[in-house]
Order: sequence, then structure tokens, then C-alpha cells
Amino acid sequence: MVNESVATALIIAGAAGYFASAVLFAAKKPRAAQPFFVSAWTVNAVIFIINWVSGGHAPFANMYHVLSVLPLVVLPIELFLAKTEPGLDWMKWAFPSLCGISLVGTLFMDRSLDWSLNPALDSPFFVPHVISYCVAYAMCGVSFIMGIMFFASWEKKDRCLSAAHELIRIAVPFMTLGMCLGAVWAEEAWGIYWAWDAKETFSLVTWLIYLGFLHLMRTKHRSTVANIVQMVGFIALLGTFFGVNLLNSVHAY
Repeated sequence: MVNESVATALIIAGAAGYFASAVLFAAKKPRAAQPFFVSAWTVNAVIFIINWVSGGHAPFANMYHVLSVLPLVVLPIELFLAKTEPGLDWMKWAFPSLCGISLVGTLFMDRSLDWSLNPALDSPFFVPHVISYCVAYAMCGVSFIMGIMFFASWEKKDRCLSAAHELIRIAVPFMTLGMCLGAVWAEEAWGIYWAWDAKETFSLVTWLIYLGFLHLMRTKHRSTVANIVQMVGFIALLGTFFGVNLLNSVHAY
């Protein structure tokens, strides 16, 4: 495993770059902000490579790994949305903010744990399953920030809700893909597609809540009620992501 002080220094440097980018985006200085975002992402990629080499396998096997990987999917999403949804440029600061928060979160994870791959994770479905959920969770994380802004009135409410809607419209298909890949993987590993394990149940509830949000956005309730629903969805998502590790679950790695 990589030296503890080196890992910590890289994490702090990456997080600092992300937060600097967020501040510059918020100050409406995108030309200065984007290089910080890319530089922080590069440092983050170095952390990912070091974790992969140190562990000898794709570094998605524990919470430290996943929190290190999550920011890596955000920059490609931000670049994609910059091309396809130019109307969302005003909230670009939220993307590096989420990356910085995620990377700081790794500092609270135990990096001294055994990094060997659990036999249940030795599957071709392992990497695409985790990446699908990382993309979905990153989008939902940014939409949650938009939900906070909706109530804080930092921007127009309709603007915040529309941004959350666009993000969740992308997140839900990836969440669905991750759940389907997980079911196929479960059948391969345990001989059953769905066992109502704690993480499976939490993930299903989270998925249904976000589907409820998308439905509300097509009705007259596309305001405060819809925003509350998507924020509750993110709380359920956190339960799926973190809370299951405290329960008796076959997914609690």
C-alpha cells in the first residue's frame, strides 16, 4: 500500500485544487477555474493509479477506494454538459465542490485495512456496476446541491429545480443500469438475482424515490414538493452508500 503521508498529501492537493476551481467558477472566472479543475482531476487520477498498483486490482473494493474514484467521473460529466446543456454553465461550481467533498471524505476512511479483493468481487460485472453507480451518485450529489440552493434562494428557484431535473434525468438511467448489472452479478455469485439484502433494498427505495421526482416534474407539483422529493432521494442514497456498512449485509465490504 502507498505511503500514508504521500497519500494524504495527494488527497489534500487534489481537494485544494477542486475547491479553488469551485471558488473561481462561482466568481464567474471559468477560464481560471477550468485549469484548476483539470489539475485536481489529474492529481486524483494519480491517486487512482497508485491505489490500483498497490492493491493489484481495480480500486473499487472499499469506501476509501470508491470515494477516491467518484470525483473522476465528474469532470467528464461537466465537460459533456458544457457541450450539451450550455444553460447549466451558471452552476459549474457545484461539480468541483462535490469532487472536493468526496476527496476530503477519503481522509476519514481507514486506509490501513486489507486491500485484497473479496472473492465475491472477482467478476467482470464488478467495474461497470461500480462505475454506473458512481456516475449516478455524482449527478445526484450535484442535484442535491441545487436542492439546497432552491431553499436558500441563492439563484432563482425554477433555475435550480430545472438543473436538478436535467441531472437526475441522466442519473436515473445509470442507476438503473447499475442495479441491473448488480442483479446479474448476484445471480452469478450467489445463484439468485434479488435476495432483498439491505443494500439491494436501499438501492431499490432510492431508485423509486428518484423515479417519483421525475414523475412530479411532469405534473403541477414541479416546485417545492418535487425538490423535497429529490433531496429525500439523496438522503436515501447516502443510506445506500454508507449506512449499509453498519448493517448485516453481504455488501458490507
